[in-house]
Amino acid sequence: MKKYLFLITIITLSIVPSLFSGCQQASNSISNFNQNELLIKGDSITTSAQQVLLRRVAEKIQLSGTTGAVEYCNEQAIPLTDSVAQHFGYILSRLSIKNRNPKNAIHLSEDKNAWTEIEKRMQDENDITKHFIIQYNNDLYYYKAITIAMPTCLKCHGDKENDIASETLQKIQVQYPDDKATGYKMGDLRGMWKVKLN
Repeated sequence: MKKYLFLITIITLSIVPSLFSGCQQASNSISNFNQNELLIKGDSITTSAQQVLLRRVAEKIQLSGTTGAVEYCNEQAIPLTDSVAQHFGYILSRLSIKNRNPKNAIHLSEDKNAWTEIEKRMQDENDITKHFIIQYNNDLYYYKAITIAMPTCLKCHGDKENDIASETLQKIQVQYPDDKATGYKMGDLRGMWKVKLN
């Protein structure tokens, strides 16, 4: 099944050169075999980071509720991501156009292009690939969609009226006065992982 996913990714990247103007697709300069290895590596790194984050947040919710989880994320989410990145030896970040932490905002043009590609894939029910590799100049980047995959996520990222408790919403507003990361539903695109692979 994974080989099928990677084949689709390679083919898809090769037919969207106009989307990534000013950059060179990895599929044009890296063999399919190497690209498969890079996709596996990127997926392994981001899956590990996601699992660590979700486990720590779940533990915090059990100990001190969602308000405690908001405070934990404010203080520890980025350091935790950095520690996973250091463990693997790569640069890792989480990005979104509807960011909660300003440090997770999308600024670079290549990241904006990657976000556009992920949005397109999310809207296409027949496209089961939500990750890909892009080469900019001599640097390789892996991107993967982050979705709202569990009902627990909605307790901090869902509808303000129906999903988020009032005390949690107040905590979010204090910790993140410029928060954009609410109003999501199950399955929505929440953000994307980015890994610099070289």
